[in-house]
Amino acid sequence: GTDTSFYFDPVIIQHLNTCNTYIFTGNGYWNDVSNWEGGIIPPAALPAGSTILINPIDNGECILNISQQIMPAAYMNVLPGKKILITGNLTTVQ
Repeated sequence: GTDTSFYFDPVIIQHLNTCNTYIFTGNGYWNDVSNWEGGIIPPAALPAGSTILINPIDNGECILNISQQIMPAAYMNVLPGKKILITGNLTTVQ
């Protein structure tokens, strides 16, 4: 028969596991863990392959009060009808 097994370098697997979606579901400050699904705040430099979704509660808003970098091939998406207020720094790295 033909061997169809695949072998992956553990470093690649570890890298793939860093690709996450972070979802803001609360109301208020970015750096308040209770505003993030699962209590996980995105890293200050969002890595490639990761996404931040801004989806605060109805009539709520996300207040970005820290510095956040969006690295190449990473994304931030404010869902339709949702609000974000930037009092800190939001930068995209090309």
